[in-house]
Amino acid sequence: MDFPAAVLSYLDAKSLGGIQSEEKLDGGLISLTRRIKTSSTSLVLKQCAAPPPNLYEREAEGLQALAVPGGPRVPEVFSVGSDHLLLEDLGKTEPGPGYWETFGRQVAQLHSNTNPKFGFHKDNYLGILLMDNSWSEDGHEFFARTRILRFLDEPLTQESLTSEDVKKVESIAKKLPDLVPYQPACLIHGDLWTNNMICTHDGQPAIIDPGTYYGWPEAELSMTAGYAGVDPAFFDAYREVHPLEPGWEDRFALLHIRELLSMIAHGGDKYGTVKGLRELLDRFA
Repeated sequence: MDFPAAVLSYLDAKSLGGIQSEEKLDGGLISLTRRIKTSSTSLVLKQCAAPPPNLYEREAEGLQALAVPGGPRVPEVFSVGSDHLLLEDLGKTEPGPGYWETFGRQVAQLHSNTNPKFGFHKDNYLGILLMDNSWSEDGHEFFARTRILRFLDEPLTQESLTSEDVKKVESIAKKLPDLVPYQPACLIHGDLWTNNMICTHDGQPAIIDPGTYYGWPEAELSMTAGYAGVDPAFFDAYREVHPLEPGWEDRFALLHIRELLSMIAHGGDKYGTVKGLRELLDRFA
């Protein structure tokens, strides 16, 4: 894929030199992500020939919103357009002693930024799906409408789930006020799984590829806990700074419904996700 003209213009304007090499990095569903090196620096470039509208602009806005004092590091945005996002290269290395504890405390600090309403000032993306971030004063209503029921109309969801599955999903959405205690609307990354949690070249925690909004902290952590690779020390350190109400372990399992539905909406039963969803539905519906 050719380099966007805006990226070449940025390199020239900043006297960074021409591109000398490139390295393909692990990316998301639709972006080609490359580390590009010039004679003086290294940068990360994400691009797509036909991305959804405003994909990279929304990602850039999310990264900028997450750059709060005391929170995890986020890459600086250097150039953004309809077809590209040029970012600071934070590098990547293996975590050292104290990394996970620091990460847990930093995410807790991120979640200390609260808002009177749930949502965000603009809709943004989870994978390739546009997420409704219209403001709501009711966290249960917001999560049910925008993070559970939102996925039921997607074609791959309709192909993968039975009518009984759908009824159980809808039942959980209705029962959220009885299942999840009050939580304030906190600034969250929105897609915080292990691939979006990195250890920078200097050993510091950082977060990338967000779907930023103000939501439940436990909804954030439910995804983090749902994937292997995050040390338990992360959650212990988090709870020292941001205590959770009793029963949080069960609620992590419940709130993982958002991620399971998202995976089905994006890929059907490609990874055997329907089985995991049905186990959750049987437990909580």
